[in-house]
Amino acid sequence: MINVIEYDETKQTELENLIYELKKCLSVIDPLHLNKIQPEFKKTYLDDLLKEVNSNNGKIYMVVYDKQVVGYVAGIVIDYSDNFKTHYIGEKTGVILELYVKEKHRELNILTALLERIEEHFMENKCNEIRANVFATNQIARNFYIRRGFSERNISMIKKI
Repeated sequence: MINVIEYDETKQTELENLIYELKKCLSVIDPLHLNKIQPEFKKTYLDDLLKEVNSNNGKIYMVVYDKQVVGYVAGIVIDYSDNFKTHYIGEKTGVILELYVKEKHRELNILTALLERIEEHFMENKCNEIRANVFATNQIARNFYIRRGFSERNISMIKKI
């Protein structure tokens, strides 16, 4: 049975390990190889993620399956209503910072359960859109989001110099 829970400090080690796994996956598919993992990565990255989540009305949810934490989603709410009201329709945007499930559990609809839970948080906070950044080369993730109603809108271009 899939159980979606809100992150708390008792799950810190599990979340650090999932973040590390995600970063390893990203380093493989990153065409410019800009992702690197330093020894202090787990703790430093989690601290930064928690600061961003806590200062932007965000949430981190995790999935427990068969007594193991096997995935997580982190999202924040950004209120653009004062900054862009003269030239942008969106007021509150839910931003999915990270969505990850261990590879051997990806066929169990855990990604969908996590996405639905963070969407609920965004709707509770009156967001009128949700954004997620995905590597251009990560066609599996892009297809996942498209199947769930997302549209590709922005493309970020990078050139190493």
